[in-house]
Amino acid sequence: MPTYAVTKDAEGKTVRYDDWMQAGSDLIDLELAKDDRPVFLYGLSAGGMLTYHVAAKNKKVKGIIGMTFLDQREQQVQDETMLNLFMSRIGGR
Repeated sequence: MPTYAVTKDAEGKTVRYDDWMQAGSDLIDLELAKDDRPVFLYGLSAGGMLTYHVAAKNKKVKGIIGMTFLDQREQQVQDETMLNLFMSRIGGR
């Protein structure tokens, strides 16, 4: 995903969660253009939630294998996964 590992993104461009969803969906379409094997997505932690959202966006996904779906819209999830309570309540917005 953009901003992770060795990916390069356009300088000055803000990468949002929706961009990750679109990148995942685009990759699915690209892979299915090469062969017709079914696509399953795997994600761990926040990646588990991303697999869910990408599969919801791209109906060609046959299934997901996700672990620890973290929906950061939930206050409890924010409180328990952020560095501290201040970041959860003030800094993470």
